[in-house]
Amino acid sequence: MKTIILAGGWGTRLGQHTDRIPKPMVQIGDKPMIQFTMEAALGATKLKSVILSSDDENIIELAQKNGIDAPFKRPKNLSQDNSKISDVVLHALDWYKTNYQTLPENIMLLQPTSPFRTSEDIDQAIDRFSNSSKKTLVSATELSQH
Repeated sequence: MKTIILAGGWGTRLGQHTDRIPKPMVQIGDKPMIQFTMEAALGATKLKSVILSSDDENIIELAQKNGIDAPFKRPKNLSQDNSKISDVVLHALDWYKTNYQTLPENIMLLQPTSPFRTSEDIDQAIDRFSNSSKKTLVSATELSQH
């Protein structure tokens, strides 16, 4: 399965945390939020490839240092607070088709704002999807508070 990590804009919901750095680069413990997603994707045994879609040079550089392919820079118009995820995914798929003359059979979308998913979670999701006749799979978890 091919994977796209979406790491865009600065975000507005995190207030003072994102007035100097993009949301995916907000520190959680000793590393940027997005690094959790990168490590989980790289550790998943059932992913064939992982690419990053971002407009931010620091995020692209971090991805490349971690062994994630960042083959293009996302246009600014697809990195706004009101940008649709579907448009960002279509942009990545357009790039993929232009460069590989085909589209992947399936894709997995990993957003950095879910930093606590594990490699095992990813592999289990792929297994569940592969053993199903469904066309999509969305993961969710119950809130433990609020």
